[in-house]
Amino acid sequence: MSENATAVWKERLSVKRQILTVVVVVLAVLFGYWYQQPSGVKVFTPGPVIPVISQLDLQETSPAFDRADLARWHFLTVVSKELSNGAEFLDGFKSDPADRLEPSPTPVATSDSSPEVQMTYSQLTAFLVAGDILYDGELDGTGVELDIHSSVDGVGGSSAGLIYTLAILDASTGCDLMGPRMVSGTGTILRNGNVGLVAGAKQKAISAVEAGVEIFVVPTELLPEVQEFSADMEIHPVNHLYDALEVLDGNNCFSLR
Repeated sequence: MSENATAVWKERLSVKRQILTVVVVVLAVLFGYWYQQPSGVKVFTPGPVIPVISQLDLQETSPAFDRADLARWHFLTVVSKELSNGAEFLDGFKSDPADRLEPSPTPVATSDSSPEVQMTYSQLTAFLVAGDILYDGELDGTGVELDIHSSVDGVGGSSAGLIYTLAILDASTGCDLMGPRMVSGTGTILRNGNVGLVAGAKQKAISAVEAGVEIFVVPTELLPEVQEFSADMEIHPVNHLYDALEVLDGNNCFSLR
């Protein structure tokens, strides 16, 4: 091969290497961008167990009202994290399925409102639903004052609505819904008393077991997510507030419609 031909070949090889280097760099940049983008998959881990009274405080002049009853109620939380494309991709390579991240299997309606707004709305709804039972829907003149705290250390959302409602009823009547047992659960509360779905039911059940909860109420549709914990606590599926009261109201304080 002549010197000129060798020089041309080396030049072409150098150009090809430069092109290949550019292609590799571009692909690496694109992969890095894709890797960091949110995948749309959310996973949940058990969160703290929080006293209801830290979020929802009531003052009432009625002799039956007992803030100590309110203080006994706790609601459950989860820590939510949206996976990046890369984290979801790598998670699939874990050899032990038990080590893999577990997205919530139940689709839950999302809201454009902030978690703090959702929580405040949930607390107000719980107050009104409880009022429907306590005062036949007439809240005026009851002497009840509701003090709402929008969030605690970033905790928000509407999943404690059912527990808020039960706590208000318990503290306002002296019926002792909880009795000697620790009661908790999860589920939103709607204005008509229906109990709505929530995300992370399994992780909340884990927190409940660790906290010593003995009776756990959960929306009926979510029962399959928490059924494995039935050996650790009583689990009661509910569709409506009245279903929960039928489980807890051993003193028959409430006339249920």
